[in-house]
Amino acid sequence: MARGKMKVLIIALLIVYIFPSVYAVLAKPVLIGNPSTLECREFIRGDEHHINQIPEGFSFIKNGYSCERWRCEVTKGVWRDNRCACTYGEFSSAGGCPKVPFWRRILLWIKRLISRVGV
Repeated sequence: MARGKMKVLIIALLIVYIFPSVYAVLAKPVLIGNPSTLECREFIRGDEHHINQIPEGFSFIKNGYSCERWRCEVTKGVWRDNRCACTYGEFSSAGGCPKVPFWRRILLWIKRLISRVGV
């Protein structure tokens, strides 16, 4: 009977000491992004023994967002049907939507104004 209790004790100790360390290693990373550089990467917050500080300039990205979707929205694009629709130009996964030149913004504003008036 002593052997059976010893096996149960060993298994219980393994579960108590090994499971938390495995869980900490398998903790799900979150996405963080820097709006000024458009850098996006995974970040592990840490565990009960160590807390990692988020790098300066970075912020957490909403749950369920991908890096592409975040870049799309930060660069003023619209996310539709798992694609980014930019106001001007094509979406780039590295740089997001291109910035609209000032002259193009004026032309787009005039075009919208004319379509509202119905000329």
